[in-house]
Amino acid sequence: MKAHNEFFLTDIENSAVRVIRSWKNKDRLVFCEETRKYTFSVIVKQILSLAPEDPVTLQILDNFTTFMKGLCSIPINLPGTAYAKAIQAKNRIKAITKTLLDQRRRGEGRDHDDDQEQRKMDFMDVLITHDKLSEDEILSLVLDLLLGGHETTSMFIAIILRFLSDCPKALNELREEHRRVRSSKARDEEALTWDDYQRMTFTHSLINEALRCGNVVKFVHRKTIKTIHYKGFEIPSGWKVLPILQGVHLDPSNHSNPLEFNPWRWQQVDEKTGNVVGGGGGGGGGVTAAKTFIPFGGGKRMCPGSDIAKLEAAIFLHHIVLNYSWVPLKENDRPMSLPYLDFKHGLPLSIKSLSQSHR
Repeated sequence: MKAHNEFFLTDIENSAVRVIRSWKNKDRLVFCEETRKYTFSVIVKQILSLAPEDPVTLQILDNFTTFMKGLCSIPINLPGTAYAKAIQAKNRIKAITKTLLDQRRRGEGRDHDDDQEQRKMDFMDVLITHDKLSEDEILSLVLDLLLGGHETTSMFIAIILRFLSDCPKALNELREEHRRVRSSKARDEEALTWDDYQRMTFTHSLINEALRCGNVVKFVHRKTIKTIHYKGFEIPSGWKVLPILQGVHLDPSNHSNPLEFNPWRWQQVDEKTGNVVGGGGGGGGGVTAAKTFIPFGGGKRMCPGSDIAKLEAAIFLHHIVLNYSWVPLKENDRPMSLPYLDFKHGLPLSIKSLSQSHR
């Protein structure tokens, strides 16, 4: 399992390095565009084994951009409306995915001359092995995972950077942690390992706090399958229920000073060693409490991509903080629900490469 994690981590890191290296001759960029490139390259590799430069990848990404613009628009299916364009884009994505599925079933489009066969097995391979799934179900699952593994994660990383821009203390501590991780390597370009990721204790705390304050997903859709009685209220069977995650995360009875961005609230001190242990839960006590920290939902329908999102964020942050400093070009550009979370201007940044001596 650890070997599989290492392969997966290396794929993600390669995607992060590829995007960040493209900034070499830039002094300005729109950060949300960069995070979308990164998260999309990760998800298409893991689901469809497509490379970022593959023409099919670019086709899917272009259609996804159109799809997202109309995802939550007024549902008027008339030519030229955002909603109609979104439906057309979705159909094009499904058509592209169907072509890939047909090729895969015929044994085409994949290079199997590799001793590490397990590494090359992607999510579409897994779906094909389940013969009880229909073609429509496979295409629907692929589309859902492309959506869930792309847009929300890219916005999550952008939110972290926005918080870091406003909290120099957190940025300094994060940078120092990743310098320690990098200094343990024999070579500067040596790849990260699963052990490196687990040692990023402050990074995990930062990620938790960004999830709590940022609330990328504001609510989840649920439906009662039987009548529920809760605190004197009756919720009849068949009613739609929308749990507001922000209401839980910003409740002062759950998290002290809930409007304060404070990554250190998640840290604990090991009583035996005295070392800081990051990534715990809870508002003040540092004990994980699922009922008070639910950025990925909970129960049987908890988001299956929660760990991937955190891993992608940690690796991207590792290479950003070691290589660049930045300043937001529009101070008032902050995440807004439109209704899905986004930055109005895409979070434009002025960036500056850090010298090798500062690494």
